[in-house]
Amino acid sequence: MVSGNCLAEKLTPVDFIGQPFMNLREGVVQSCGVRFVGYETPLNLSNPKENLWFSDSSFMLDRSGVGMVKAILSKNTIGGVTKNQKPDIQTFKTFWIKVAGADATKPIKGNAIEGETKGSKIYATDVIGIMKIYTAFVSNEPIQIGYKFDDDLNDFALFGKISLSDDEFKQVNSCMNELIEKIQHDADSLKHK
Repeated sequence: MVSGNCLAEKLTPVDFIGQPFMNLREGVVQSCGVRFVGYETPLNLSNPKENLWFSDSSFMLDRSGVGMVKAILSKNTIGGVTKNQKPDIQTFKTFWIKVAGADATKPIKGNAIEGETKGSKIYATDVIGIMKIYTAFVSNEPIQIGYKFDDDLNDFALFGKISLSDDEFKQVNSCMNELIEKIQHDADSLKHK
């Protein structure tokens, strides 16, 4: 007979709304990515005290060949949302993004650092992880975002598919295709030097 503690966290379902973004320099793509924002599905809309988690995250690929991820986590109540109150920013130690069959993102060096938005964290990560996230996004597969708090043994994780309009989807795809061509061209140019 085996005994012991088994700790597990449930994955919280979320409907993510996506927003494409790109960085251009003189009309040439330098980075592409997707911001995805979502909130926990309420259990009881008539309970104004029910807490809801909000996640605002992004993944991107940079022309330098590095991936970047960013996240911020907040909490509000149903009553707070209906009264248009600002959510409470939640402090977390680090975070990760992952898809089925792939490892979670992790910082290339050190830890996540404070982002420019209050309460956010950001870090550089490997390109392979970003491309797996992008492939899952393009295939309309769920993406997971997990947050690690200082005092918790387990991560708090949300999952869902990212929704974009057809035109937004085309923009992200076009940007990524152009960026990948630029990265390959840059790598080939370095080989010939």
